[in-house]
Amino acid sequence: MALGQAIMTFSGQNSGAGQLARIRRGTRDSLLISLGLTAILSAVSLLFGGALFRLFIKEPYVIALGRRIIAVTFPFYVLYPIHQILGDGLRGQGKTKAPMLIVLVNLCLIRSALLFWIVPHTRSIQSVAAAYPITWGLTALGMCVYYYREYKKQKIARKRKCLNSKSSKSNRA
Repeated sequence: MALGQAIMTFSGQNSGAGQLARIRRGTRDSLLISLGLTAILSAVSLLFGGALFRLFIKEPYVIALGRRIIAVTFPFYVLYPIHQILGDGLRGQGKTKAPMLIVLVNLCLIRSALLFWIVPHTRSIQSVAAAYPITWGLTALGMCVYYYREYKKQKIARKRKCLNSKSSKSNRA
């Protein structure tokens, strides 16, 4: 989350300065850092989940449930920073509606629909937990597609601006 907030501010500042290449590099670097940290923390949590739960909870049944949940969700937790970093990078550039809709549709509507279907059919904590990585993946995919599309638009706009400035200079000569 903190890296997402940082890239949002960074993107906003650099967008105002017209530094689109810098935004792209900053977003990429933030994403790589976030993915690395998430992968490490997920692995530690998977290996030492029981001990980590025991720091806060003493009931063996609750610890067992928690371990079953992280066994399903944490291998896929690296999907989460993708939508967070890319979405915040876009929001910093003033593109707020599409990231909001991508998150709303996937993390609220699709997840709710999945849970509405999963719970009566399986009654398993692992099945309920599986709804999370599924919707993280869908959200990450949606954010990647939108981010790439916006990058292409910006690249085309930059080329047009460059061509227009060259043609206006040649017309003055």
